[in-house]
Amino acid sequence: MDEGTRNSITTRLVSRLSGMADLYERDIISLDILGRQLLQLVCTIDAWSLACSVTDEEREARRLLLRLHDPERWRKDSAETEEKRRQLLEERLSEAFLTGGEASSSVLESIIDTACLPHFMGFVREKAGFKEVPRASGGRVKVLD
Repeated sequence: MDEGTRNSITTRLVSRLSGMADLYERDIISLDILGRQLLQLVCTIDAWSLACSVTDEEREARRLLLRLHDPERWRKDSAETEEKRRQLLEERLSEAFLTGGEASSSVLESIIDTACLPHFMGFVREKAGFKEVPRASGGRVKVLD
């Protein structure tokens, strides 16, 4: 993804986050609704494109940082039942949103990183109907005469 497209997508998503923050601050939406709206946001094509544009090494580094930041929470979240993990995803998205301060690209990255954790990723893919971006296999091409 080129830098211009990335900036355009980020601007759109940060604008949506800003709108949600405004609604939440004015008590128009509750914490539960905020969590559901954030889940809807991370299931969009734009958010999925940003998530897929990160290299595998960077994605793995972000996962490790989140895991090292609070290993007990990681163990607890990943050991929960499927139904409980669905609820936890909305809670974790809300936490990432509210602890990040003002809506910005760093808050957006934090929310997307949370949604891309291994124990939550299946729910995001299932809800959005997206599949992984096909990667080149690196295999050789055989030319038939």
